Amino acid sequence: MFKNLRQKIEGKRYSKNLFWRLLVFGKDFVWKAWVFKNGFHRLLRTIRIIIKLRKLDSVRVPHAPDEIRLFMVVRNESLRLPYIFKYYSRMGVNRFFVIDNGSTDGTVSFLLSRKNTHVFKINESYGKYNCGVEWIRVLLGKYGRGHWCLVVDADEIFIYPHYEKVSIRGLCNFLDKEGSTALYSMLLDMYSNEPIRLAEYKQGENPLLRCPYFDKDSHYRLRHLSPQEGSIMTGGMRERIFSVRVNLDKVPLLKFKPGIFLGQGQHHVLGTDLSEIEGAVFHFRYLSDFLSRALAQAKKIGEHGNNRWTKDWLLQNKGQAEQIIENPDINPYYPGSVQFKNSNQLVDLKIMKASKGFEAFVKNLKNENIFDISCNKSSRVERTDI
Repeated sequence: MFKNLRQKIEGKRYSKNLFWRLLVFGKDFVWKAWVFKNGFHRLLRTIRIIIKLRKLDSVRVPHAPDEIRLFMVVRNESLRLPYIFKYYSRMGVNRFFVIDNGSTDGTVSFLLSRKNTHVFKINESYGKYNCGVEWIRVLLGKYGRGHWCLVVDADEIFIYPHYEKVSIRGLCNFLDKEGSTALYSMLLDMYSNEPIRLAEYKQGENPLLRCPYFDKDSHYRLRHLSPQEGSIMTGGMRERIFSVRVNLDKVPLLKFKPGIFLGQGQHHVLGTDLSEIEGAVFHFRYLSDFLSRALAQAKKIGEHGNNRWTKDWLLQNKGQAEQIIENPDINPYYPGSVQFKNSNQLVDLKIMKASKGFEAFVKNLKNENIFDISCNKSSRVERTDI
């Protein structure tokens, strides 16, 4: 009703009738007041973050415009971080910026031991700040301007067509050449062929050794009721097994500049030019520690203020954990599961997408596998150690 009224008033913007001119003036005044109020509110929140965000390391951040920089928020991720750092370092990330949100498991000690890693600490509510996105925005604004930046979680591995041959630096060089400033990816839940509670993971190993499977044909694009909102990629293992619908869109790689807006969970980003190339983000949440982590997070639901998105996400995790408790043998593996082999496989399955220009770019590179993390024994160079 209010939307139709606004449109009707806007349609009378150039009317000479005094009544409509007053309504247009009132509408503009209310809009500007709302924008000012929200802008002032965001400014206060940003100032609060700057005050609360404490840098733990003493290493100076150099002025190095060519660096590729990675940003993430973590809490108790000592199990996953060693491999994540090894992988992204080998792929070409030059510097890491990590915000710790109250870890108690040795995460901070590990981070401080890493070269080219800057560690920040904040004890505010993760949910109240849009799942940490507002914290990341502050760091991007200070350390990410003009850089190609990766924004990922500790359980996410970003890949793209021909990642076995092309480093992230090479990919970014190509994106610069074609004029793109971001790359879309689909979040792909990875799992083992055993019940989730048995998917035990050893620190430092390639998670694909434990969880190499994914759904090949249970994803679909869901349109919103409003055409302006577009659509989201959803479905996959979580909907098939747990009956929960989640947004599987991701924009993990972008060239940051002022004016870019990051949505919660990197599920949407405004102010960028997306490449025709599309990647994938392997999601390794469903290891044997999922149950304990989900239940621990559920206890903190009341700490997240009015952030409905975060509360819904935590309730979904709690619901999944409760299903595992009721049925400890829940196993995501089914006849439609596919084992990951290489990037060409995901392109053929239309999970990822290449472009003619990128194919020509790759063809001119030396023919050698450098960055293969697959567990495919037939690979010319097996890289299960990186």
